[in-house]
Amino acid sequence: MATVSTSYASERRWNQVVGQLRASKEITETGCLLMVVGLAEVIQPTTWIAGLVNGSSTGITEIEGLPFSTLIGYVCCTTIGIIMVLIGYAASMHQAGSPTLTTLNSIFVQTAYILTVSTCMNVT
Repeated sequence: MATVSTSYASERRWNQVVGQLRASKEITETGCLLMVVGLAEVIQPTTWIAGLVNGSSTGITEIEGLPFSTLIGYVCCTTIGIIMVLIGYAASMHQAGSPTLTTLNSIFVQTAYILTVSTCMNVT
């Protein structure tokens, strides 16, 4: 009878260890995904800001017809992307972070893509 309870206890402990390893790997994968998505959200709006400031091939700064809200939107997208990269780094490399913060910022970065897609499709 002692071997049955010992076997059950060791099996239960094994399941806990495997569950912890699985959760650790999922956190790492989520962190890497956040870094990739955040990096894309940093690069694209930053290039748009540079294009707006530098202007077209004429070298003249294009400020006419540029809504101030678009510029603020690009800066917000870049900020959200930087935050996502930092959260993803903390989650993937240091196994740190909070699920609530990660979820909220994932929602923010997906919402920021609305601006990205609408700009690509010339929707104003």
